[in-house]
Amino acid sequence: MKKLPLSKQFFDVLIRENCVYVDKTEKIYQLISQYERNAFYFLARPRRFGKSLLLSTLSHVFRGHRGLFQGLWIEDKLPWDTYPFPVIQIDFNTIDYINKDLNQMLCLSLDQMAEGYEVQLSTNSSKNKFIELIEKLYQKTDRPVVVLIDEYDKPLTRLFGANGEHLDKLKYHESILKSFYSTLKSRASQYLKFTLITGVAKIGKLSIFSDLNHLVDISISEEYATLLGYTQEELEHYFSDYIDQAATHNQISREDCLREIKYWYDGYSWNGRDFLYNPFSTLLFFSNMEFNNYWFDTGTPSFLINLIKQEKISPLDLEDLLPASSSLVQSNEINALEALSLMYQTGYLTIRQKTLHRGIPHYQVGYPNEEVRQSMQKHLFVAYLNHRETTFKTVLLNQMQRALQQKDLDVFMDIFKTIFATIPYELFIREEIYYHSVAYLVLKLLDYPIQVEVQTQIGRIDAILQYENRVYILEFKMTTPEDALTQIHQRQYYQRFANQGKEIYLVGVAFDHEQKNLGEWKVEIWEGGK
Repeated sequence: MKKLPLSKQFFDVLIRENCVYVDKTEKIYQLISQYERNAFYFLARPRRFGKSLLLSTLSHVFRGHRGLFQGLWIEDKLPWDTYPFPVIQIDFNTIDYINKDLNQMLCLSLDQMAEGYEVQLSTNSSKNKFIELIEKLYQKTDRPVVVLIDEYDKPLTRLFGANGEHLDKLKYHESILKSFYSTLKSRASQYLKFTLITGVAKIGKLSIFSDLNHLVDISISEEYATLLGYTQEELEHYFSDYIDQAATHNQISREDCLREIKYWYDGYSWNGRDFLYNPFSTLLFFSNMEFNNYWFDTGTPSFLINLIKQEKISPLDLEDLLPASSSLVQSNEINALEALSLMYQTGYLTIRQKTLHRGIPHYQVGYPNEEVRQSMQKHLFVAYLNHRETTFKTVLLNQMQRALQQKDLDVFMDIFKTIFATIPYELFIREEIYYHSVAYLVLKLLDYPIQVEVQTQIGRIDAILQYENRVYILEFKMTTPEDALTQIHQRQYYQRFANQGKEIYLVGVAFDHEQKNLGEWKVEIWEGGK
């Protein structure tokens, strides 16, 4: 059984160490064969989605390393006798632009590449070195040059939301990169064969997307929708033995195991039709054999969460599919730092549906899977409640769970009030949506089956919490608990549970805006569930 390619971003290392390689070389062949010269492509994908491995694979293709592709689709398809081509590969994952000067580090990187080809660069700026390297490689080899740039936007996206000294660094990086990338439309561009730029999003300030009118954005291309990530077919073909092992380890059937893997790690799409597994999380699952959240990154910028709050996007809204403009999906512009745009670029939202109306595409975006949903909820929990999630889970959450076990709703609601009471005064927003958001986040972390904003034929139920043979129907109001219970009865929210043999608890809760907390609550038991 081949090894899992954990932390393997270099194609040659992956192959030589006998790791699983999901063969994407047919798509790569299509990409590099469309144009003989001057092919310029851009691909946006979230972090940890295989961009670096793709560029490494392309590098070895253009360097003519045919032996690495033995048994792969592309092995006998390329005219290998016309290879290799000189390759300039720039990886912003490996360039220290935080502690050192970006221009100097780019110059150092270009000098090292030049040394590898036994050429010397005499210019000083990163832009001029880039131009000089392209020209000298062409002159030395008499072959057009390939340029591969990984995470081209990282020196900027790492600093989004910055202020003070970091804001100055952000502006400096913008100026350096704008000048550096202008090389691709300079006189040196005539010596280029193929260019692929990857990143999280398009950034208009760098101008390469407006100035390079021949740059082809394949981010939402139908043809390359599955270039990165694992399709269902690929998952079952390349990881079949690991699926069986995971099923055995978790004491479930293969079918149930596949269903759970899909629930946790599938769901990414850039055309609304082909859905993909996150490679990073899928590999970690097969390594650990446990369904867990591997994608969560504590480094997710706090300014993204602040944008969600500023734009009054409720966590409840994020549970549903959200309509998205074609500009959000197609242009990927994030200059305005809009919350939904950033969530889409960073992988918290993906295209769930795409429809055409008179030839114009319309999109709906949503969470791709349970792992991402949990990741966002963790961030929102900290932002809305000012709690570290671990503290909440070890203390208050256990108390709430114990209260449910003992059918003591008064204690349950008292703990709920305690949580509200710990939220700093300045975090409160006057709108009712804030109170609903906090209540939702707390209930979601109980780890019990819970549905929020449940649509019925005659209205929406705020929350349904199920525990053992009990169902709790909760309605929250800014007025009185009686009003909340009245709405439950008028709209007969409990009818969906009629004759199921369950205990049905109707819980009406009032928010107290003056105290910035939960106010009174009332509980009724509906006898029609048995």
